[in-house]
Amino acid sequence: MFKISILVLLSFLNLANSQNLIRSGYVYAGNEFPVSGIDSRLFTHLVCAFAYINSSNYEIYIEPSDETFMATFTEIVTSKNPSAKTLLSIWAGKPHSSMFFDMTNSSINAKRHLNPESMLSENSNDFIHSSRRGEQSRKQATTTGDCTVDNYGSHDPGKVAWSKRKKHTNQQGFTFAQIAAATDNFSSENKLGEGGFGPVYKGELQNGLQIAVKRLSKGSKQGIEELKNELALTARLQHVNLLKVLGICTEKEEQMLIYEYMPNGSLDKYLFDPVKRLCLDWQKRIQIIEGITQGLLYLQEYSVVTIIHRDLKASNILLDKEMKPKISDFGIAKVFEKDEYAASTRRIIGTYGYIPPEYVKGGIYSRKYDVYSFGVLLLQIISGKKTSSLYGLQKNVNLLEHAYELWKNDRSMDFMDPTLDDSSSTCKMKRCIQVALLCVQERWEDRPSMLEVSSMLKNETENLPAPNMPAFSTCERSEGEKICDLMEVCSASMLTITQEMPR
Repeated sequence: MFKISILVLLSFLNLANSQNLIRSGYVYAGNEFPVSGIDSRLFTHLVCAFAYINSSNYEIYIEPSDETFMATFTEIVTSKNPSAKTLLSIWAGKPHSSMFFDMTNSSINAKRHLNPESMLSENSNDFIHSSRRGEQSRKQATTTGDCTVDNYGSHDPGKVAWSKRKKHTNQQGFTFAQIAAATDNFSSENKLGEGGFGPVYKGELQNGLQIAVKRLSKGSKQGIEELKNELALTARLQHVNLLKVLGICTEKEEQMLIYEYMPNGSLDKYLFDPVKRLCLDWQKRIQIIEGITQGLLYLQEYSVVTIIHRDLKASNILLDKEMKPKISDFGIAKVFEKDEYAASTRRIIGTYGYIPPEYVKGGIYSRKYDVYSFGVLLLQIISGKKTSSLYGLQKNVNLLEHAYELWKNDRSMDFMDPTLDDSSSTCKMKRCIQVALLCVQERWEDRPSMLEVSSMLKNETENLPAPNMPAFSTCERSEGEKICDLMEVCSASMLTITQEMPR
């Protein structure tokens, strides 16, 4: 339904020493009603919503989905009423209000982007209005233009800086020279590691901000499509437990993603290291579990669209200076609409040990895909054990089956990481194992949602159902058909199946 608020405001403006009646309309990008259907002759001002503030550099940007709407808004409005003023509404409501006032209160950022003396918050609506004279810029380069700020009666000159951007992203564009200088020309001393995408380097920008730079290798199998996918998704996501992409560099045929730097690296470096794991006491592990849970809840329930990560694993959980987790690497993630629940593909890609059986066997992925991966990860956080090893007295069962057998025989504490010594948290530990086993059940329909998982972990008085045997327990399908031999392991970490699965 088209939403437009007609704001009739009587203001005494010192314009030609006369009173002026302001008739203002408010139009949301993304509504179904065309701008051409608005009779702009009825208005003195039309406000278009929303632009947003880039938290890393305080530049103003527009969502990719709203670009066309914004670019043609002024032209369409003024075609009927040349005297009409078009204004751009900058979102500054919670939780982004502090970011807005950080920008306006900083003399450096304010001079670059907005005139702070002309910006006053409209408390009842939690937004700031600014208008840009002329057509909205869609150029690749950074542009500035004269603007007026609509404070419902006070019009003052200011500046709006439009962020340098590419088609798929609203993040900052970095030059090759900037990144080369930040990483000391990609020196080996600054190399943090290497993945399927390419090497990752630590860097420091001229303003002192530490960054991580993922540089696409020439022979990378993941390549440019996954880069575009990650940019398109992360541009729409903002959560404390998701790794922030700060920008991109595409100069000199380079393809680089620039991230916020996580000083404590990835979770796997702690879980599977006999010395570093001593840093992870039970309280820190609970903090990590809760953070990952909140990140997945956001992706599945609270973001604008539903995101299926499809590569949730210990090495994709990064830890900040306070050991708080952030989910990273959205290169193979998929987007679902809110009413969409499952889809299928013939190209299976993911990490061995974390992908659910329905995906391996039939290419089916759903919200329960990430629930399964979370269950595996939860078992690893509790035990400090890898999925690639075999366990049990005969060393013949995988991690999931080992956990299930111990739980079933009321020996859950034998599954715990032996470095943990917190007898007061025995009940919480046992509960975490049971929740994890519910997440890794064979049938995806039997697995809880992330909302249910969150409730189970928080409410320790809630009775939990008994989990069924986990997936891949016997390496057999229910019909008796072996599936283990169908898996083609392409590297130590990635599992790729490109042929159709036999049925």
